Amino acid sequence: MYNVHTGIVTIPVTGTYIFSFQFEDWVSGQMIARLFVDGDHIVDGVVFPADGRSEQAGNTAILVLRQGQSVWVEMGDSGRLYGDPKYYLTSFTGALLQ
Repeated sequence: MYNVHTGIVTIPVTGTYIFSFQFEDWVSGQMIARLFVDGDHIVDGVVFPADGRSEQAGNTAILVLRQGQSVWVEMGDSGRLYGDPKYYLTSFTGALLQ
């Protein structure tokens, strides 16, 4: 279940899941988004915007997870991806595959 106040997904049932995130940046010299499971770093997405041009990146992971594990995405130094209007051109999605 996704918590809109924390940006954390708590896995409801054990199984194979797909998680994907996409983001855009046009300000910083580099923006990194990282997918975590229970605090373990799984995959990154990185953009290097220049000259005010917008750049997009993202990543996808297929994971076997146990009930109760936590999954989230962190954006740069600003913390988990949720509710920050600065990152309105982002997405984070997941689904149970089996």
